[in-house]
Amino acid sequence: MPDWQHVRVTFDGLADASGRLFAIGGAARGLALRIADTQGQESIPGVPMPLAPLTGADQELHYTLQLVGNGRPVAVGSHRTAVRFRLEYF
Repeated sequence: MPDWQHVRVTFDGLADASGRLFAIGGAARGLALRIADTQGQESIPGVPMPLAPLTGADQELHYTLQLVGNGRPVAVGSHRTAVRFRLEYF
């Protein structure tokens, strides 16, 4: 097995109108999905996150997912989205 020292995560999905958040589908309007790591670094759809060091045999990667306003009028309703993630080891 290679001597990997870093991992890079890329989240991918439909971008909202700003291109910086993940789009929300369904009847709800005015919302988007924000993904960030524990340092507050936000994920942009399709753009790799900064490298994270691998620190041992067992490691957890922590991210928060938040529904946030996207600057448009909010409309109540069901919502959904799909986000894929990719891990690359270096």
